[in-house]
Order: sequence, then structure tokens, then C-alpha cells
Amino acid sequence: MASRRDGFVGTLGTVKRIPIGAIQPAIKDFVVVSVIVGMTEPRKVIMKKDGSERFVITQTLRDSPSDIINLTLWTSRSEADEISANFKIGSVIEVTRARVQNRDFSSVQESYRPSVTSPFSLSNIEGKTIIAAHIGDWSRFETLLSIPTKATSGYLNISDLLQAKNLVGKNVDLCVAIRTVGPIKSFLGKDGQERKLRDIKLFDITSPCLIMKIWDNNLIQMSDSWLPRDTILFLADVKVSFDTWRGCNTVTCTGKTIITVNPEIAEARALHHYCQTVDFSSHSKMDSIVASFNPESVTKVNNVFSLVSVLKKVYQEKDAVMITNLYGYLTKFDIDQDPVPIVLKCGNCGDMYRKDDDTQQLCCQNIDCKDYRTVVENWMVTMQYNIKVNITDETGTLLACHLRPEVMERSYGIKAPDFAGLSAACRTAYKWDLYLTPLRFSLGIMLRTADRRTPSITVLHVAPASYREICVKMPTPIFQ
Repeated sequence: MASRRDGFVGTLGTVKRIPIGAIQPAIKDFVVVSVIVGMTEPRKVIMKKDGSERFVITQTLRDSPSDIINLTLWTSRSEADEISANFKIGSVIEVTRARVQNRDFSSVQESYRPSVTSPFSLSNIEGKTIIAAHIGDWSRFETLLSIPTKATSGYLNISDLLQAKNLVGKNVDLCVAIRTVGPIKSFLGKDGQERKLRDIKLFDITSPCLIMKIWDNNLIQMSDSWLPRDTILFLADVKVSFDTWRGCNTVTCTGKTIITVNPEIAEARALHHYCQTVDFSSHSKMDSIVASFNPESVTKVNNVFSLVSVLKKVYQEKDAVMITNLYGYLTKFDIDQDPVPIVLKCGNCGDMYRKDDDTQQLCCQNIDCKDYRTVVENWMVTMQYNIKVNITDETGTLLACHLRPEVMERSYGIKAPDFAGLSAACRTAYKWDLYLTPLRFSLGIMLRTADRRTPSITVLHVAPASYREICVKMPTPIFQ
């Protein structure tokens, strides 16, 4: 493939600049100036005719809001490496003397290419087609990068596809925000070549988590600049797959996928506003439950054995909170230990403060918190109980259940700072008021989801229970 240095003049004479919308098969010597909105990494193909090795790259070009076309480049390895090094998504290029073909909408190849508006496609002619960076004003083309390549009326919400079995294997459109950008993982493919993979955690107003897998190096590089809670993406044609490990659907970027970053659409602006206030932490969700919680209204009763089976399953986010009673005993309740189980917690999300690796200052390390790695005013920091308990009944034991600070305060009438000043003997005396005593526990359980792989159990309320009450209300143990 040739490279152009100056002018629109080549070996075949003068060429005429035309827009994508004016391209026709009969036109021969022309140049198109456009911005790359999509580009695949080079894919090796062994030619059936002579067994030679060729590389194919697909670039999706745009020069107006309504005109988009695919350009297929067949190259040698060195040319493919040169194209990958010189051109990226967002580059404005000049394509001179390309071949124009009618798109075969029924072909298998067409189903793997990005959706475009032009009824034609472009390909290179060996020794004649020239691809070069455009020397001129890019501003008009840069605005095209924020316009989705497909109609925004047909996109799905995350909640629509997480458990939709009928969507597996199909391509869908989404408008989503970035929650986290995962690390790049490298491994060897079947052909012995190094492959890279990055998982992106997405969310929207309907659901806090969807995993997107990126295999293409161009998109992996693009994702380096995506910011959690700030970057909005319009995803055109991501493929839905079922993840057996997570127990729900995920999406994967393929050669058909086009990503529009921070699209200029009303839906994206509304989602960006939502990003500034949403709180994903389990502490926040449990706080909202506690705010309206009435222990006398809880009628559901479980034993440990029945809860264990519930904790193993994966649920949709909307079904992932469970409130139940359990009758049993505290078999681990270390409030008399040293140091006293009291910690500094973030006043915003409730997570424990930890030392930052870089600054060595105590701050919130919860990436989903608005105060992540921020040193805030003292009034935003709270001193709270941090107590984990074991609860045992005749069918088993629940380990490391979090005891809400309000439970300690209601039981003993002592705030955490005051409790920290008590002697060990005094704390031990308080411990035996509840330890190994028959109790009714009201539990708030955050069940497993695609986003939360480990369930968490929180003790919302405790009350004394008689042996008669336990015998009447405790479900009969059933072992399998």
C-alpha cells in the first residue's frame, strides 16, 4: 500500500475529493476525507489460493452525522503494523483511489462488520490505494466522534439483558457509564501469539453492574482514558454471552462493535448526572434498609441450614436483599478483646478507613465512594463499632456476621467512643449479657449477584427469646 506525502496527485493523475454520501461504484479516481470511528486490530488470514499470509484490517469511516462506510484493508504484516502504529480511532485520514463495491447484505462477512449507512464498501487496490493522515482542520470531524453510529431509540437497559436467555449470542446496543476499568491481562493464544483482555465494569440507572470484555488492542488503548463515574459510552453491537461463573449475561466487544465516548444525547446527560450521586456500597444499601426497618414486621424465619443454600445462589440485583429472623446463640462475640473493636469509618459510604499506599494517610479506599482516596474534614469521619459475630443454631453456624453499631448502642446504651474507654473487665461483663444467650436475630442479607461474588450478613436487631418461642417458631431442621 502506498503512502502519500503531499497533494492529491498520484501516478494516475488528479483525483477528486468527494464525500462518503456521493460514493458510487462507477467513480474511480477519488479521495475521501473522514474520521476513523472504528478500527479492528490486524487479523491474519492464510490465502487458499497460494497459502500466503495476509492481514486484514477494517476501518469504519465517517464524514457527516448520516454518512458512514467500512474500509477493508488487505496488507502484508509490515503494512499492517505500520497502519496500526500510525492510525487510531479518532484519526482523520485521506483514502485515495479505493475500490468501491456493493455490500452483499446476505454474506457472512457482512454480519461481522460494523453497521454503517452506506450501501457500498471500500477496499484497497494493491499499489494504488493511498492511506494518509489528513493535513488540515480536524475540528469538524472531531464533533462526529460524539454522535452514536446507530439510532439511540433502540438501545437496551442493563436490567433488560442480565438474565435474558433469548439475547445470548445476539448483538445489542447500550448506553452505559464506567464503574471500573480493570487491569490488562495477558496470555498466550492457541496460535502462540500474546493476547490481551480487559474487563470493564459498567452500570446504568437500572442496574449497578454489567461486565464488558475487550479483546481488541485498539479498544483496550481507548479504554485507558475512561474515568469511573464520569465517562459515558454508547455501545453499538456488543455481543451478549452467558457467564457461567457469574451466573448472568455479560457483553463482549467484537469486530462489529463501535464505541461512542461521551455521546451528545439526552440519555447520556441524564446518566452522567446520575453518576454524581449513586452509591454502590453495600453499606449504603443496608443503611437505607435500616432507616425504615421495623423488627416486629419481619415474619420470615430461617435456620442456618436453609440460609446456606440461599447464600450459594446468584440473584439479580433487584432480588438480592433478604430480611429474615433466625433463632440461635452468639458463639463468637469478642467485644472484650484488645484492641477494642472500634474503627474510623467514612462518613459517606461507611467503609473502614485505611492507609493510602501513596500518601500513607488514612482515607476511604472504597472505589465506589465519592470520597475515594480523599482526605476529608474530621466531621465527615465517624468512630464506630466494628464487630463480627458467629451465630449458631442446631443446624449449623453463620460465620463473620457484621453486627450493626445500632445493635450495640441499643443493647448497652453506650456509644463507640465511650465503649473504647471501658476496662477489659467491664467489657467482659457486658459481653455475657448476650453471649450464649437464646436470642432472636433479625438479619439483613446481601445475596450474591454478578457484581457481588461474596454474600454479606448483617445483624440488624437482637432480642431475647424464650425456649418456648424458639421451639414454636424455629423451622424444623431438614438435612439432605
